[in-house]
Amino acid sequence: MLSTLHAGKPIAPEEGLGRAEAPRIGVLFTYDSGDKAVLRGLGESHRRGVPSIVDSGGWSVFNAGAVIDPVLQAQFAISTRALYPETRFLALDVIGSPEETWENWALQRSLGAPVEPTLHYGTDPAEFDRYLEAGLYVNDDGDAWVNFGGMVASSSRPTWIRPTMAWVASIKRRLPAAESLGYRVRFHGLGMTTPSANDIVKFDGVDSSYWLISLARFRTLPLFDPERRRWARMLLASAKPEYERESRVELHAVRDLLRKHYDTEPAAVWAMDDGERYGLSIRSHAYFADAYRRRHHDPKAPIVYLAAAPTKPDAPVWEHIDRWAHTSPRPLR
Repeated sequence: MLSTLHAGKPIAPEEGLGRAEAPRIGVLFTYDSGDKAVLRGLGESHRRGVPSIVDSGGWSVFNAGAVIDPVLQAQFAISTRALYPETRFLALDVIGSPEETWENWALQRSLGAPVEPTLHYGTDPAEFDRYLEAGLYVNDDGDAWVNFGGMVASSSRPTWIRPTMAWVASIKRRLPAAESLGYRVRFHGLGMTTPSANDIVKFDGVDSSYWLISLARFRTLPLFDPERRRWARMLLASAKPEYERESRVELHAVRDLLRKHYDTEPAAVWAMDDGERYGLSIRSHAYFADAYRRRHHDPKAPIVYLAAAPTKPDAPVWEHIDRWAHTSPRPLR
């Protein structure tokens, strides 16, 4: 068993809703993007005061055959934390293998890496105790983060939402054991911006790649309706004239949402370039954060991390990230 490495800091009471607001939007970079690219991105997020995560790249290993050395990744996390101590780092997980996931985390923690564990859907909840006993990493804010993965597929199937969230809840019920060890545990749902899941369970952090991929790959714009707590997706196939009529009809169908919450009109969205549309999408994710902060009565959570965030400091999208991380997305009218 590893020696206990946590700081054992006292657990502070939650802040009231009247306190200063915490950032709504964060960014997530992936380790397999390359050291230099990740460092460039972290430099920009640090400069702007935007929360950041460096994912392990475990999904790339599983999905695209990438090869990641857990020792080199641990060394990168150690050296990078010295530059950007507020950054969160995820240990190298192995999708489909709780034991290999544990072994990678245990190895990286033994090297002194500030890495967080990931528990995949279906893992025995008792695994949470195993990580507690070995010693979670506690950041400078006194928080120890644990990530939940493997839930994205089930989030697209309504009948799977409740069993999946029941699994999450079964782990959250073990929090008294964590508190008895001096931990203040925070939970992150990887890829979990599904409203029905967040209606049931409170996450302290979630992330999403659809702010980018939905438009870039599928030519659809996802916008969150803060009143109904649901996503509206509209086709924007402006590169294909044969889809123009369908796109305009879908935009017109959400005209009230666009006018009331996004201060724009269907015709204006059609005329925008993609950079402006990404701005709407990022604003939309800030609405998501605000909606669930109100629902769960927590002024600091969730933070919505934008996966596949830009690593180039001069990317125009940074201005939208900066704005909506620190500004309430309430209607400007």
